[in-house]
Amino acid sequence: MRIVYLFVLILFTLTDIYGQDASKITTEKVKVGDNLYYAHTVRKKETLYSLSKAYNVTIEEIVKHNRAAESGLKTGTILYIPVNEADSALQEPAPAQEIAVKQMQATEQKSKKQTNKKYKKHTVKWYEDITDISEKYGVSVEAIMALNNLKSSKLKTRQSLLIPDKEYVPQDNIIIPKPFVEPSPADKDTTTVEKPEEKVITADTLQPAAESKVKFRKKDEPVEIAYILPFGSVDTSRINSNFMDFYAGSLLAANDMKNSGVPVKINVYDQSEYNPLHSLIDSPGFSNNQLIVGPARAKMITAFTGYSQNAGIPLVSPLDNTAESMADENPYFIQMPANTLSQIGNTVDLLDKYRTEHNSSTVLLICEKGTAGDSIYVNNAKKLLEERGIDYKTISYGILEGRQIYGRILSSVDTLSENEHIALVPSNSEAFVSDVVRNLDLCRKPGANITLFGLPKWRNFETINVELFHKLKLHISLPYFVDYSNQQTIRFLQQYRALYGTEPTPYAYQGYDITKYILKEMALYGNSFVHSTELEHARMLQSDFRLKKDSEQSGLKNRATRNIVYNPDYTISVID
Repeated sequence: MRIVYLFVLILFTLTDIYGQDASKITTEKVKVGDNLYYAHTVRKKETLYSLSKAYNVTIEEIVKHNRAAESGLKTGTILYIPVNEADSALQEPAPAQEIAVKQMQATEQKSKKQTNKKYKKHTVKWYEDITDISEKYGVSVEAIMALNNLKSSKLKTRQSLLIPDKEYVPQDNIIIPKPFVEPSPADKDTTTVEKPEEKVITADTLQPAAESKVKFRKKDEPVEIAYILPFGSVDTSRINSNFMDFYAGSLLAANDMKNSGVPVKINVYDQSEYNPLHSLIDSPGFSNNQLIVGPARAKMITAFTGYSQNAGIPLVSPLDNTAESMADENPYFIQMPANTLSQIGNTVDLLDKYRTEHNSSTVLLICEKGTAGDSIYVNNAKKLLEERGIDYKTISYGILEGRQIYGRILSSVDTLSENEHIALVPSNSEAFVSDVVRNLDLCRKPGANITLFGLPKWRNFETINVELFHKLKLHISLPYFVDYSNQQTIRFLQQYRALYGTEPTPYAYQGYDITKYILKEMALYGNSFVHSTELEHARMLQSDFRLKKDSEQSGLKNRATRNIVYNPDYTISVID
């Protein structure tokens, strides 16, 4: 019942966030037969409803004269809207459509006379490249490029190409008219909308390679985002509550931005309604989205990576930390959850800072002998310690040796020194970690002052004595942790409870954090923020974000985690 109630509330919230943009009428008129029409070029955000209001005609009248509009409007297409009786009394224009048709026919005749060949027309699909198309029609890549005056082999989704017959041989002395290219989602409609002056942000904000691509967003330009999540709303008795919570948190963040003066529109898509999933790309209005959040799982995100790169639309991986490899070759990919190696790296950085501040005399690396499952953590911990020039002692033992290991650990630390000793345990074995913690606590009794560093999974251990975490001042670098003492967290809790009548889950916090963080960037730079080489470190409600590019060709990857410490007074604190 809570899920259905939440779903209804979210639908009501949507009506407040969604906006309807007013359409601007054109003065261009054409005469077709005995009828007079406005020749209106469709702009972004326009709908049949907004056009009907602007031109004072019914939606049925527009569709009657433009049958293609039944399936939705596409930016850049021309609609013929009948002129009402009051407007038709004005001076009739020249039959521009007839002239345009004659010009097009003359061009086609000239092209046929020059080449004496027949051509097919092909519209590029999101998953196709020029090699796929050449193999499909059995013609060379060079022939396609020559016929279409292409300077690069890179194509855009929905780009129109002329495909020559197999005998076509490119000739330098033949002038081939360039085919009409339907505007892609990444193109700007420069023929009908005056291009606003754009300011480039300064070099102190960005690296030189990226600064020319990151531009300030026009103040009144709306921000439109697609959310693709597995709600399972086809069967309301089986709605996925986790992703509904994620979306509920996202709506609160969008509403915050709207209240601050940023026009935000969120378009939500239930991925369970599309089979195959990539067919969603052809949904009416999908190309209007300036950024895509989701799908939730890495194996589903692959359906949109090609579209993202070809159309220049940023694609956000919101929850799966295994999707990071997709950012290696796609500059528009954004990986939000930090991966395992980032978590280990930040733990070692935290250890190094603590060691310096407390003048620690010993660093112990304690690992389980003969366990392959922890090898990635142990090997990377050793590598990072060595890279930072940190001297350490390795203690490796099997779980059956636990009762005999106390003496080995104690002999490695100076019980007479007041200096801190540090123990790093890169293991996710609950049994082994429990034994290490017990032995370290025994070392404290003779006077050893030991501080423990561990891994995020330890917070989920059920059999371990958490009291020992506090005694050993455990430090962990986590991907997620809610600081309930934070005033922004308290404000979010109050809003969420008031609106949805329930407590927010970690999914709700993550939805809020990602949406708020991304929208702040888009409010300044639109989706061009994706070209930044590094974004400013931000501490949100549950997550920390510090997005960086490994190279100019790669996407943005989150390298930030949240550091916490178990204090001796049995509290847990967030630390820098």
